[in-house]
Amino acid sequence: MPRHHLSEAELSLPHGWQDQSVTSYVLPRPGDPRGVGEATLVVTRDYEAVRELPAGEGFLDRYADRQLVESARRLTKFECVGRSAAAVGGRRALVVDTAWTLPDGQRVRQRQAFVRLGDRVLVFTLTARADDFDKYAGLWAEVAAGVQWRPGAGLPSIVMPPGPTPGGDAPGGRPSA
Repeated sequence: MPRHHLSEAELSLPHGWQDQSVTSYVLPRPGDPRGVGEATLVVTRDYEAVRELPAGEGFLDRYADRQLVESARRLTKFECVGRSAAAVGGRRALVVDTAWTLPDGQRVRQRQAFVRLGDRVLVFTLTARADDFDKYAGLWAEVAAGVQWRPGAGLPSIVMPPGPTPGGDAPGGRPSA
């Protein structure tokens, strides 16, 4: 049976079980007794999109478009404020920056990196209040560059050289996946 790695342990499950865990890191806001986060970094996995969207050139763009449409439908004053080709741990990624307004009137910013890994899309998401967001840009760059992929994690065989690729790595400045 395949081994599955958790932060605290490993376990074996029969073939066919999918890891749909959510990994969530929270930076508590100083002085907030409720433990409300000043910023969060969340990593999720999406298998459905790989089954539902056409493969090939532009897959990550189609994936991002679908995510943006859903967010615009659910969130107040939602806007896409940026979109660019990048790399996460040396692998092709598409980064999307968005913003929206919470019910209490606070503005939130979010940066998501979408990485296609075989049968799934891995989504790295940084979220913070809009006023605080820019101070996490350095952290985002360090996290994205420092990701180390585990062997046998369903990764495609083509690896990009380390570092972001200005203007994308496919014709038209779009990442290919």
